[in-house]
Amino acid sequence: MDQKRIVEAALFMSGRPLSAEELGRLLGVAALGYIEKIVGELAREYDERKSAVQVVSEAGKYALRLREEYSVIAKDFAKEAELSRGALKVLAYISKSPRVLKSSVVKLLGTSVYGYVKELCDKGFLEQKRSGRSSKLSVTEKFRMYFNVIETTQGVAERSEADVSEAVPEVYNETEGKTGEGDEGANADSGENESETEKMEE
Repeated sequence: MDQKRIVEAALFMSGRPLSAEELGRLLGVAALGYIEKIVGELAREYDERKSAVQVVSEAGKYALRLREEYSVIAKDFAKEAELSRGALKVLAYISKSPRVLKSSVVKLLGTSVYGYVKELCDKGFLEQKRSGRSSKLSVTEKFRMYFNVIETTQGVAERSEADVSEAVPEVYNETEGKTGEGDEGANADSGENESETEKMEE
């Protein structure tokens, strides 16, 4: 897989600037000079094709941003689908576990899942269908188009170049062995507003 494209995917998907160290961990490369070289090449590519997007450095970290002249024009069309880090974490897990029970995700990631599932359903990235006392969760066609995902014959979502876990550094790995406590940007009350039925899901 092209390392430059992986860096591009990470910068595109991340909701914050990424350091050379973070990008290095993503690529499995310790040499920061090599990471800076890749980011520099990517920045030149955007400049040479006169893209509306540019690679910027912010306090020693890198990000993709619209050029100022285009951000003024496009500001009214900002993505209504901007997702919180917690929602991305839930989405990454569900994309790898088709038709998983919501109760299972709650047990793994905590009660904040209720609020994130509502957010993802409202924005069209997830659908849920009742299954006994719980609900089965699955990603939608909008998810596949948005993240450039293809469905395998086994029904598992896979990204054609870099899957969600690669595109959002550290997010997918955080779903393993964690309960969701201390999620960045998590709504502490998100689970408290759900119905008693949801709270009692098994």
